[in-house]
Amino acid sequence: MNTNEASDDEVHSLPLVEMKPYLTITILECVADDVGGAFQELAKFLRAAADDRGRALRCRTLGLADIGLADRVAGVGVLEEFGIHAVHGITRKIDRLPSWATKESELVDTIHQFSLIVRRSRLVAVCGDMVSDVRIGSWVDAHPELFRLIPADVLAGTFDGDQRSLWTRGVHPPSVHKQDSKSMSGPRLQEALNPLEEGGYAVTAVAVDYVPSVPEALIRDRITLAPARSRLSWRPMPDFPTFLAAAGEVLATLDKALADAPPPSPFGLFAEPESDLSKVRFPVDISLFPEEQLPEDATEGEIRCAELLRSAALEIDGAPGSATARLNVTARAGTASVELTPVVKDDGFQFSVAHVQPPPRWPELAKLAELVNTGNLITVYFGSGHSFDGRKLMRRNQVGAPFPNFEFTDFSGFAIRREKPMAKSTRQLHDRIGTGGDDSLFSWVCLRYSRGLLLCDDGPGEVADFLHLSDSGQLTAIHVKAAQSASANRRISVGCFQELVSQATKNVRKLERNELAELLGTRSPGAAAWRDGRRVTSAEFIRALRQRVDFPSTRVVLVQPHLHEAAHRRGRQDMAAGKWTANSCSLRLLDDLLHSTRRAVVGQCEDLTVIASR
Repeated sequence: MNTNEASDDEVHSLPLVEMKPYLTITILECVADDVGGAFQELAKFLRAAADDRGRALRCRTLGLADIGLADRVAGVGVLEEFGIHAVHGITRKIDRLPSWATKESELVDTIHQFSLIVRRSRLVAVCGDMVSDVRIGSWVDAHPELFRLIPADVLAGTFDGDQRSLWTRGVHPPSVHKQDSKSMSGPRLQEALNPLEEGGYAVTAVAVDYVPSVPEALIRDRITLAPARSRLSWRPMPDFPTFLAAAGEVLATLDKALADAPPPSPFGLFAEPESDLSKVRFPVDISLFPEEQLPEDATEGEIRCAELLRSAALEIDGAPGSATARLNVTARAGTASVELTPVVKDDGFQFSVAHVQPPPRWPELAKLAELVNTGNLITVYFGSGHSFDGRKLMRRNQVGAPFPNFEFTDFSGFAIRREKPMAKSTRQLHDRIGTGGDDSLFSWVCLRYSRGLLLCDDGPGEVADFLHLSDSGQLTAIHVKAAQSASANRRISVGCFQELVSQATKNVRKLERNELAELLGTRSPGAAAWRDGRRVTSAEFIRALRQRVDFPSTRVVLVQPHLHEAAHRRGRQDMAAGKWTANSCSLRLLDDLLHSTRRAVVGQCEDLTVIASR
């Protein structure tokens, strides 16, 4: 029964020229042969949603627009001029109680809502606040013969750029030692991520600084993407023609991306979508999404189901050889059991829900099957490293990422197996560094850092083997370790780095200007120091350090020539080919060790670099 108030009132033509929507769109790709017919089915869905008052007291459709390719829109122009083939729009008015008022209250909020769908060729942009992206996704799932969401990697890879904000959720079982979700911001988050942690999280949204490939493009700068929801958000539009132009540009850009080879994913460190259901085994835990994640247009039945689950004790039973999770719901002095089994659904997956013991006194669970497959209620975690929320099946990324800051340099003329010159005392050692006949790695450091101020801090209680101050004020702590072999065929050795990373991690907090100056002031005044390659007193270095302001960067450098570029290259090639060789296995371990060290370093300094042999 139509519940509209004054349902016989005239529905007016929607004046599109008076609209200036925020460009927040859910993007769909038509997979049907009859694109126009599929578009009309989507329009019917919107009109039905406009008639559904949901939890509101009353609703009434106010305006409709159904515009074709050659139609002229008053004050806007012909759609063809914008590269748009069709537009369908609808507005409505709803009356509902304020969330803080009782049902008996006479206070009523009146809200106006709208939805627009814009088609360019096979792609459609859905905009507006009348229907949530959750409802759109559910409708698409129910009509796989008509539309699909844009693949997450295609959307994120097409509108890639410097990542300025990231929102992620964990795909690991709930733990007091790990965050359920994380948000972060920065100038370029790709460089700040920790590969040892991010594999347990999936990206839910990202804000990027997008630079289009053509200078005349309209869409640019800060764009927010929700890749799994096929959703893009840019900024408020000044008028409706600009909205059409912007939406058309987004659709044209994605149309080209879909026709080309898939762009690389910008989220390589994070959890990855799983395509093989046979790999999913052993349900071990469950979590409920935050209450605010339930969409505003959720039905009363869905709300009651969610409220029951939030007030109940939930327990998961599963077998190591099965993906079926038995969910035991204990509430109101009773227990109901439901089996949740991930199954293939068109191009994706969903939960198959079977009520093992459906108690008739719990009608709230009748909507469970519908609700769990919105992706906004529960997540089941599996011992196989997977998580499933009813829409997205994710796998923890347990493949280590390459350490990015290797510098391979030429050590010709230096004995890479000799760390420092031979000496009988610390004073004699400092006197011999860089003098005639010294071919040790300490001498190489003197040559490499011959510009600016250099201090050798080698000895008991050292902060680093060397400290360097550039003319611009950058401070570099240099840790040096001799190679175990000079053979051109030497293998990668993680052990050669253990002492280096331990020293770098232990002393990184001592690199603060004032503390470092105090520590160096207690050293012997005979410590070797150089300015632009000429010997000076250590007091000159300390004096310059005290005058240094805090804003220039501080860096940490590990010098370990045992690592040879050829072995590193072979290890990377073996890893890419999936080969388990001595070099590939050692390189995986070394990557993890250096990533862990880098994480400790960047907490106090700018970055960590490893100098190895070319």
